[in-house]
Amino acid sequence: MRADARRNREQLVTAARQVFLEQGVDAPLDEMRGARAVGIATLYRRFPDRQALIQQVMQDNLERSRAALERAAEEHSDAWSALVAYLHDVVDEQITLLVPVLAPNIHEELRRRGDVWSRREEVIGRFEQLVQAAKREGRLRGDVGAGDLEVWMVKVCRPIPVLTTEQNELATHRQLRVLIDGLLADTAGGPLPGTPQDGRVQLVLTGLDTHSADAR
Repeated sequence: MRADARRNREQLVTAARQVFLEQGVDAPLDEMRGARAVGIATLYRRFPDRQALIQQVMQDNLERSRAALERAAEEHSDAWSALVAYLHDVVDEQITLLVPVLAPNIHEELRRRGDVWSRREEVIGRFEQLVQAAKREGRLRGDVGAGDLEVWMVKVCRPIPVLTTEQNELATHRQLRVLIDGLLADTAGGPLPGTPQDGRVQLVLTGLDTHSADAR
């Protein structure tokens, strides 16, 4: 793919991502700023239907998560600092904020596309390794699993409609700071109810059981 074509494609995916976040996956595609910039014809040439664009946004979200994990590992020598950096990146990149928006489409996409399933499994595996490493360091409390963090990050990142974008961003980072402080092993109070959830909890939330034979 030529460099200009790649840039156009990336611009369209970024624009679609923002529209989906603001209006959902049923939003009019011809209203995307990126589509107007490169041309509606280019949009439909690159993505012949809405599902094709949703698929690309989904894959882009996985890639953002994978890149954030790699970046955290490269920039920090200890697992706890890497985990904290990754959680802040998740907020800044709006990674978990997009999960509820795409959830109805994730179910079918993971069943139909083995490459997407493999990429999702890779990201889950890396995140679980990071969580376990932070526990071995004695920094992360032992009754928290990767799946717990995934669910909590989705809840923390949900915006409040009556607040401005700036107010929501500040509130999210303040909540995240409180969450991170509560994750520290040396400040943990009583045990959490239930058992730690692993990183595959999102598959259950979207209607997929990882043990299902037809899920791969």
